[in-house]
Amino acid sequence: MKSEWCFFDKAITDEECDTLLSHLEERYEYLEPSIGFGEDSKVNETFRKCKVAWAHPYKEEKIVKLLWYYVQRANRDHFNFDLQYINEIQLTKYEGDTETPGKYNWHHDVDWLAQGTFHRKLSLSLILSDGYEGGELEFDASIPQLPKEALQKGSIIFFPSFTIHRVAPVTSGTRNSIVTWVEGPKWR
Repeated sequence: MKSEWCFFDKAITDEECDTLLSHLEERYEYLEPSIGFGEDSKVNETFRKCKVAWAHPYKEEKIVKLLWYYVQRANRDHFNFDLQYINEIQLTKYEGDTETPGKYNWHHDVDWLAQGTFHRKLSLSLILSDGYEGGELEFDASIPQLPKEALQKGSIIFFPSFTIHRVAPVTSGTRNSIVTWVEGPKWR
C-alpha cells in the first residue's frame, strides 16, 4: 500500500451528480440506517443519523462502470489490493441541523467476523452535493486528513476499508453521497 487515501477531484460534473442523485432517489426508498453487521446490526441515532437507500449493483450497471474505472486507477496507483467486485451501492443523505445534525461517528467498514470468503477492502465515497456545512469525511488522527477539494461535489474519495473514519456533523444544508465498498479475498 502506497497511500492512506486518495481522491479524484471533480471526477464527474455537477450535472452528472444531479442526474445520479435524481435517478437513485426515484428508484429507491430511503431507510433508517443501522450500525454493526449481521444480527448485531441496530439503529442508533446518537451514533449515526442519516438516511440510506440501497441500490443493487446489477441493476445499476452504469454507476458500477463509472466507479470501477476510478477503482482501478486508485488501486493501481495507491493501494495494490486484490479486488474482485463492487458489492453494494448506498445512497446516503445527511441533513443539516444545529441541534441534531446528520453524522456518522468513528467506525471502520470491515466485518472481521464475516463467514464468507470476501472482505470489504476499499471504501469509496462520491460526493453528490455542495452547499452544506460540516460533513467532512475525517480519518483517525494517526493519518493525514483530506484537503478541502476532496470534499467538493463530484469528487471521489478512496481509502482502505479498515481505516477508522467518520462523517463530521452536518450543521446546515444536505450532504448527499454514494458510498460503496470493493471486496476481495479475506484479509490475511
